[in-house]
Amino acid sequence: MLDHLQIRALPVTLYNFVFANCFLLAITAHYIDAGFNLRQRLMAFEQIHGEHTGENLARIVYDCLNTNNVCEKLHYVTADNAKNNDTMVESLSAILLREANVIWDHNTHHVRCLAHIINIVVGDFLKGMLSISYDISVTGLPKDLRQ
Repeated sequence: MLDHLQIRALPVTLYNFVFANCFLLAITAHYIDAGFNLRQRLMAFEQIHGEHTGENLARIVYDCLNTNNVCEKLHYVTADNAKNNDTMVESLSAILLREANVIWDHNTHHVRCLAHIINIVVGDFLKGMLSISYDISVTGLPKDLRQ
């Protein structure tokens, strides 16, 4: 149980193992212990059964929070930019209010994963670079570089 810990953030990461034909959800808690040391703990690593929807993900996250008695300690959720994660934090907010009487604003407490954003930007940049034609005219080059 994590109920005695001061959880400051709860990153949620989705792993898709295509070769195994299954979707997995890992939930990691980050918290400060009594000695003011930053700690992290894997709270859950669950296979997602059924549709890979935000509503299903929210239920898994809520059940994990509730099992560990940390619903009221949830501060932030960090996830990648998939649309179902937007739905997940919205659904999680509703479930927390309805079932645990916890007010948690998904608009201010959903943090998008910077590493995922950088990966998308670099990938798009590289695709753009590869699509550029390398048939450059040599007329503008100095005479000693023309061949």
